[in-house]
Amino acid sequence: MGFLKEIFNPDYRKCQKCGALLNNNVHQCPNCGWNPLALVQFGVIAALIIIAVGANVYLKISSVQLRENFKRHNTSPLESLEGSQGESIRVKPMIPLSGMDASAILRLRKDAVSRTIAFGDVSKYEPSEKVFYIEDGLPWIGAHEGSCMGTDNNEKIGEGESRESLPIINPELLYHFIIPSYNDDPSLCSPADYMVPRRLIYHKEKNTLVAYIDFQTLVEKRGHNLLYAADANARDFGYNFAYADKYHNIQFDSENNFSKQITQTMGFWHRGYACGLKDGCNNYSPRNDMIYFRTTALPAGINIKLWKKEPSSPKQKADMNYMIVFE
Repeated sequence: MGFLKEIFNPDYRKCQKCGALLNNNVHQCPNCGWNPLALVQFGVIAALIIIAVGANVYLKISSVQLRENFKRHNTSPLESLEGSQGESIRVKPMIPLSGMDASAILRLRKDAVSRTIAFGDVSKYEPSEKVFYIEDGLPWIGAHEGSCMGTDNNEKIGEGESRESLPIINPELLYHFIIPSYNDDPSLCSPADYMVPRRLIYHKEKNTLVAYIDFQTLVEKRGHNLLYAADANARDFGYNFAYADKYHNIQFDSENNFSKQITQTMGFWHRGYACGLKDGCNNYSPRNDMIYFRTTALPAGINIKLWKKEPSSPKQKADMNYMIVFE
């Protein structure tokens, strides 16, 4: 009975290795030397080593990613063009389009494309039906009216040079910008608001177009406000996918933007109602948050990689690069 009492006594336990009875106060079996605490300690130490090694690997990977991101975001995209001279392309001034037939506007477009040096053989070019939905005789938003007076109840919105004529007769401007409005203080508006590039350079061997915009005046008036980018020209030439590969002093408006993922180009011209007129006007659409950004300091720059077919990754060589430099 004394033996059974020892077995069922809660003050005793069995050695898991040799089966000897052990007092609960004993941590090491005197018969075989087994020590459960040693195993626990070993397990804890092993777990800590695994965690430490994993954390070290993670930190190393994160550190590399951070360095790469820092370098990417704080290096001028122009560095990729070192040693390349490029060929200058004349940027044609805006013209009035209001009231014109769609066919006449498309003839202007085809004539402009026929003279470009940036897109190879353009002898068979036809304006994309996905991009040009324009209609006959409609007004187009005037650059001066849109900037100085705004679109609210502005019956003169279609007067003067049309803001959308800039990308239409300058097909090399694969991205252009919607002119900001100063309808609350027309005294601030000026031709600087039109963001017409002062220089446009084509680097054939780098397959890159670079638009240089004099941005200082606009920043002095408005600060580093949001820029509404428009990609209709890129889409018209069949560049269906875009990615912001490098940028400097640029902040994107949305966390979900085209520096984080490859996006589809979306721009087109059609009869819309952004001009505020009852019967509408020919204008650009849509407002795509993924390609909106602001400068944070000058100079600033962004390089946009463009592909005709969806690439397997952002690292794939672009069919065309479009770079914008804000000075």
